[in-house]
Amino acid sequence: MTVLLRLARRLPLWPVLGSCLSGVLRHALGVLIVGLAMHAVLSAAAGSGGGALPVLGVLLGLSVLRGAARYLEQYLGHQVAFSALARLRLDYYESLIPQAPAVVAAQRSGDQLEAATRDIDRIETFYAHTLAPVVSAVAVLAGTATAVLLLGSGPAALLVALLLGAQLLLVPAIGARLLLAAAGKQGAVRARASALVADAVAARDDIVLAGAPDRIQAQVAALDEEVAAVERRGARIQALRRGLTRALLLTGVLLPVVWPGGLSLDQQTGLLVAGLFFAAHLPVAAVDGSLTALAAAQAAAARYLERCDAPPAVPALLAPQPAPQPVRGSTPRLPEGPLDVALEGVRFGYPGQPGARPVLDGLSFWLPAGARAALTGGTGSGKSTVAALLTRTYDPEAGQVRIGGADLRGIPPEQVRAQVVLVEQNPHIFAASLLDNARLGSDAGEEEVAETLRALGLDALVDRGLGTRIGGQRQPVSGGQAQRIGLARALLKRPPVLILDEATSQLDAATQDRVMDVIESRLPETTIVHILHRTELLQRCTHHIALE
Repeated sequence: MTVLLRLARRLPLWPVLGSCLSGVLRHALGVLIVGLAMHAVLSAAAGSGGGALPVLGVLLGLSVLRGAARYLEQYLGHQVAFSALARLRLDYYESLIPQAPAVVAAQRSGDQLEAATRDIDRIETFYAHTLAPVVSAVAVLAGTATAVLLLGSGPAALLVALLLGAQLLLVPAIGARLLLAAAGKQGAVRARASALVADAVAARDDIVLAGAPDRIQAQVAALDEEVAAVERRGARIQALRRGLTRALLLTGVLLPVVWPGGLSLDQQTGLLVAGLFFAAHLPVAAVDGSLTALAAAQAAAARYLERCDAPPAVPALLAPQPAPQPVRGSTPRLPEGPLDVALEGVRFGYPGQPGARPVLDGLSFWLPAGARAALTGGTGSGKSTVAALLTRTYDPEAGQVRIGGADLRGIPPEQVRAQVVLVEQNPHIFAASLLDNARLGSDAGEEEVAETLRALGLDALVDRGLGTRIGGQRQPVSGGQAQRIGLARALLKRPPVLILDEATSQLDAATQDRVMDVIESRLPETTIVHILHRTELLQRCTHHIALE
């Protein structure tokens, strides 16, 4: 419950309270309607009742009032639900920002999708559809026991209180820990299944070409069987609970009828108590189903908070500001103008790999402002790791990464990435317009965007119109076109430091030369770091850093 109470602080309080109070009123009116109706019938049977019309009028008025309470309960409950969905999803995405982009490497996309959708849906169910029924059940239990006591029978009131209390407290306690553990395991397995399916859909062409669909289907089936096994264990507990619920209901209804004298009741009052118990039992018994969802909500909330509370891959500030660094307002920034790049005794190993050999150990180099550098090395030598350190995706374990003389640990990550731009081998193309894709991260005008795209040889795309939607499954672009759109983004930002991680690998030699001529002519003072496997671009570089 602790995790759910922590999350409750993020939600509006008054709709929750209003929903609970409306639920209490609705169920109390339900018990009252049954009690009045039975009293009228029993009185008429005994020949002591009055006219039927006044009773029908009262029952009709109470029914209308109960309907209004039901409407208000549902209205406020859904207001809580929608507020919870919006607030929790927004908080989740905001929590990912300081963890990005490292979080993408640390977690599979299916895991993140599970947290952003199903986990939040399960949490929302607790606040919108679990809390109010529990509060209503407690109120109905107390009210019904008090009403029976007022009828003049202490033993009957005690019986009602004990039976309803057992339904409210004892039945949900049966297997509660097992259900909570099962909900946690079920959520974890579903997350693995979502991740597997997401990966399989993304790699569907490769899977089919490799003849591996049956293997993937078998893996999904195995995960489904794990979920089914957990659900079967939960179903056994639920069957036991429902059996006990029926036994309590029969006891509470039959005992006042068949043995009224033992409860200090006459026959007529015994029937009335039986009716009141039946009416009160319905909302109390419904709590069992609500509390079943509670186990899933607790497990989902724990996973949600684990992701939201995860520390950022790099803290905003770790080192004091160097003396020459200019500061605008209160936000530290890199110096203006051309910037040099330096790594000094850098050691780094990826988080989550304790005991593994560092990817970089003692790496040092210096590039003057405006340099054209090639960073080469075999697979796993740490080339992309250098790019991650220069963009402050990670901080080094030892040593310093300096740009323009400033230790990057003293600069907020968003400020580093505003001036150090990385273009990767496979830039993401959004299912959006060509214009929006090209000027991602910049505020360039349409004419500048069109001219830049044409300079990079994307005339065919520009001729179709900057508003043309590209990306996604319906309007895919080629690998070479995607790379040039990624390079256009960098050119429009005009960064002082540009890192090209195999950013022209899908271009032919002539197109690559044309693109590099454009980049070098438009960014003459930019420090450019080429991460290379091929050697064609070495001749364009003034510095060469070879990693082993």
